[in-house]
Amino acid sequence: DAQKRKLVSQEIPREKRLGLSIKEMGLRRLARERGQDDAEKDNKLDTGSQYLNYIHGRFPFLTWAPVVFTSALTRAHVRTVIETALQTARARAMTLEQTALDQFITETTQRHALPRLGPKRRRPEVVGFQQNGTTPPSFALMIRTRERFPETYLRFLEKELRNKHNLLGTPVQISAKIIK
Repeated sequence: DAQKRKLVSQEIPREKRLGLSIKEMGLRRLARERGQDDAEKDNKLDTGSQYLNYIHGRFPFLTWAPVVFTSALTRAHVRTVIETALQTARARAMTLEQTALDQFITETTQRHALPRLGPKRRRPEVVGFQQNGTTPPSFALMIRTRERFPETYLRFLEKELRNKHNLLGTPVQISAKIIK
Protein backbone atom coordinates (compact mmCIF):
# COMPACT_ATOMS: atom_id res chain seq x y z
CA ASP A 1 0.00 0.00 0.00
CA ALA A 2 2.86 2.39 0.81
CA GLN A 3 4.61 1.51 -2.46
CA LYS A 4 1.39 2.16 -4.37
CA ARG A 5 1.05 5.62 -2.78
CA LYS A 6 4.67 6.40 -3.61
CA LEU A 7 4.14 5.43 -7.25
CA VAL A 8 0.98 7.51 -7.46
CA SER A 9 2.70 10.51 -5.86
CA GLN A 10 5.51 10.30 -8.39
CA GLU A 11 3.15 10.05 -11.37
CA ILE A 12 0.69 12.81 -10.43
CA PRO A 13 2.00 16.32 -9.64
CA ARG A 14 1.34 17.61 -6.12
CA GLU A 15 -1.04 20.32 -7.30
CA LYS A 16 -3.22 17.85 -9.15
CA ARG A 17 -3.26 15.47 -6.17
CA LEU A 18 -4.42 18.34 -3.94
CA GLY A 19 -7.11 19.27 -6.44
CA LEU A 20 -8.25 15.66 -6.65
CA SER A 21 -8.41 15.32 -2.86
CA ILE A 22 -10.46 18.54 -2.59
CA LYS A 23 -12.75 17.25 -5.32
CA GLU A 24 -13.12 13.90 -3.56
CA MET A 25 -13.92 15.64 -0.25
CA GLY A 26 -16.56 17.73 -2.01
CA LEU A 27 -18.07 14.67 -3.65
CA ARG A 28 -18.15 12.80 -0.36
CA ARG A 29 -19.86 15.77 1.32
CA LEU A 30 -22.41 15.97 -1.51
CA ALA A 31 -23.07 12.25 -1.15
CA ARG A 32 -23.58 12.56 2.61
CA GLU A 33 -25.94 15.51 2.20
CA ARG A 34 -27.98 13.59 -0.36
CA GLY A 35 -27.85 10.34 1.59
CA GLN A 36 -26.02 8.48 -1.19
CA ASP A 37 -23.17 6.04 -0.86
CA ASP A 38 -21.50 6.57 -4.22
CA ALA A 39 -21.04 10.21 -5.22
CA GLU A 40 -19.12 9.28 -8.35
CA LYS A 41 -22.18 7.93 -10.13
CA ASP A 42 -24.34 11.03 -9.61
CA ASN A 43 -22.60 14.36 -9.60
CA LYS A 44 -18.99 14.79 -10.61
CA LEU A 45 -17.40 18.21 -10.36
CA ASP A 46 -15.51 17.90 -13.64
CA THR A 47 -15.91 21.37 -15.10
CA GLY A 48 -15.22 24.83 -13.79
CA SER A 49 -18.88 25.83 -14.12
CA GLN A 50 -20.01 22.83 -12.06
CA TYR A 51 -17.46 23.67 -9.39
CA LEU A 52 -18.52 27.32 -9.48
CA ASN A 53 -22.14 26.26 -8.96
CA TYR A 54 -21.00 24.12 -6.04
CA ILE A 55 -19.13 27.09 -4.49
CA HIS A 56 -22.11 29.43 -4.92
CA GLY A 57 -24.38 26.75 -3.46
CA ARG A 58 -22.20 26.46 -0.37
CA PHE A 59 -21.68 30.24 -0.01
CA PRO A 60 -24.83 31.92 -1.37
CA PHE A 61 -23.99 35.18 0.40
CA LEU A 62 -20.79 35.55 -1.69
CA THR A 63 -22.19 35.27 -5.19
CA TRP A 64 -20.91 38.79 -5.91
CA ALA A 65 -17.31 37.73 -5.27
CA PRO A 66 -15.36 36.76 -8.40
CA VAL A 67 -13.88 33.26 -8.57
CA VAL A 68 -10.73 32.82 -10.64
CA PHE A 69 -9.29 29.37 -11.28
CA THR A 70 -5.48 29.37 -11.30
CA SER A 71 -2.56 26.99 -11.28
CA ALA A 72 0.52 27.53 -9.15
CA LEU A 73 2.31 24.80 -11.04
CA THR A 74 1.78 26.10 -14.58
CA ARG A 75 1.16 29.74 -13.57
CA ALA A 76 -2.01 29.74 -15.65
CA HIS A 77 -4.39 32.67 -15.11
CA VAL A 78 -2.12 34.50 -12.66
CA ARG A 79 -2.53 37.68 -14.73
CA THR A 80 -6.32 37.25 -14.45
CA VAL A 81 -6.04 37.20 -10.65
CA ILE A 82 -4.06 40.44 -10.67
CA GLU A 83 -6.45 42.13 -13.12
CA THR A 84 -9.45 41.03 -11.08
CA ALA A 85 -7.86 42.32 -7.88
CA LEU A 86 -7.15 45.70 -9.48
CA GLN A 87 -10.68 45.95 -10.87
CA THR A 88 -12.08 45.04 -7.45
CA ALA A 89 -9.95 47.72 -5.77
CA ARG A 90 -11.25 50.34 -8.24
CA ALA A 91 -14.85 49.25 -7.66
CA ARG A 92 -14.35 49.30 -3.89
CA ALA A 93 -13.18 52.93 -3.96
CA MET A 94 -15.80 54.10 -6.50
CA THR A 95 -17.80 57.22 -5.75
CA LEU A 96 -20.97 57.70 -7.79
CA GLU A 97 -22.36 61.11 -8.70
CA GLN A 98 -25.67 62.08 -7.10
CA THR A 99 -27.29 62.54 -10.53
CA ALA A 100 -26.35 58.96 -11.46
CA LEU A 101 -27.83 57.71 -8.18
CA ASP A 102 -31.06 59.68 -8.72
CA GLN A 103 -31.38 58.29 -12.22
CA PHE A 104 -30.65 54.77 -10.96
CA ILE A 105 -33.31 54.84 -8.22
CA THR A 106 -35.90 56.40 -10.55
CA GLU A 107 -35.36 53.80 -13.29
CA THR A 108 -35.22 50.89 -10.86
CA THR A 109 -38.37 51.83 -8.94
CA GLN A 110 -40.25 52.38 -12.20
CA ARG A 111 -39.18 48.98 -13.51
CA HIS A 112 -39.81 47.19 -10.19
CA ALA A 113 -42.18 49.10 -7.91
CA LEU A 114 -41.61 49.42 -4.19
CA PRO A 115 -43.53 46.83 -2.15
CA ARG A 116 -46.84 47.67 -0.54
CA LEU A 117 -46.57 47.89 3.23
CA GLY A 118 -48.82 47.90 6.25
CA PRO A 119 -52.50 47.11 6.72
CA LYS A 120 -53.53 49.75 4.16
CA ARG A 121 -51.05 48.28 1.61
CA ARG A 122 -49.53 51.62 0.66
CA ARG A 123 -46.30 51.99 -1.26
CA PRO A 124 -43.62 54.00 0.53
CA GLU A 125 -42.44 57.24 -1.04
CA VAL A 126 -38.77 57.48 -2.02
CA VAL A 127 -37.30 60.69 -0.59
CA GLY A 128 -33.74 60.11 -1.78
CA PHE A 129 -30.87 57.74 -2.46
CA GLN A 130 -27.32 58.74 -1.60
CA GLN A 131 -23.85 57.28 -1.16
CA ASN A 132 -22.60 57.45 2.42
CA GLY A 133 -19.09 56.06 2.02
CA THR A 134 -16.55 54.05 0.07
CA THR A 135 -14.34 51.02 0.78
CA PRO A 136 -16.82 49.34 0.71
CA PRO A 137 -19.47 51.48 -0.97
CA SER A 138 -22.42 52.18 1.30
CA PHE A 139 -25.70 53.78 0.34
CA ALA A 140 -28.84 55.01 2.07
CA LEU A 141 -32.35 54.77 0.68
CA MET A 142 -34.51 57.40 2.35
CA ILE A 143 -38.19 56.48 2.30
CA ARG A 144 -41.33 57.88 3.87
CA THR A 145 -43.37 55.18 5.57
CA ARG A 146 -44.53 54.06 9.00
CA GLU A 147 -43.85 50.39 8.34
CA ARG A 148 -40.73 48.26 8.41
CA PHE A 149 -39.05 48.17 4.99
CA PRO A 150 -38.28 44.63 3.67
CA GLU A 151 -34.67 43.48 3.33
CA THR A 152 -35.50 41.66 0.09
CA TYR A 153 -36.01 44.94 -1.77
CA LEU A 154 -32.70 46.24 -0.43
CA ARG A 155 -30.97 43.10 -1.74
CA PHE A 156 -32.68 43.65 -5.10
CA LEU A 157 -31.38 47.24 -5.18
CA GLU A 158 -27.90 46.02 -4.27
CA LYS A 159 -27.89 43.52 -7.14
CA GLU A 160 -29.18 46.12 -9.62
CA LEU A 161 -26.62 48.70 -8.46
CA ARG A 162 -23.80 46.16 -8.70
CA ASN A 163 -24.80 45.23 -12.26
CA LYS A 164 -25.39 48.75 -13.53
CA HIS A 165 -22.20 50.31 -12.15
CA ASN A 166 -19.90 47.26 -12.47
CA LEU A 167 -19.13 46.91 -8.77
CA LEU A 168 -17.26 43.62 -9.25
CA GLY A 169 -15.98 41.85 -6.18
CA THR A 170 -16.92 44.42 -3.58
CA PRO A 171 -19.63 44.23 -0.94
CA VAL A 172 -22.31 46.88 -1.32
CA GLN A 173 -24.21 48.03 1.74
CA ILE A 174 -27.65 49.64 1.35
CA SER A 175 -29.63 50.69 4.38
CA ALA A 176 -33.16 52.00 4.56
CA LYS A 177 -33.63 55.24 6.50
CA ILE A 178 -37.27 55.64 7.38
CA ILE A 179 -38.59 59.17 7.53
CA LYS A 180 -42.02 59.47 9.15
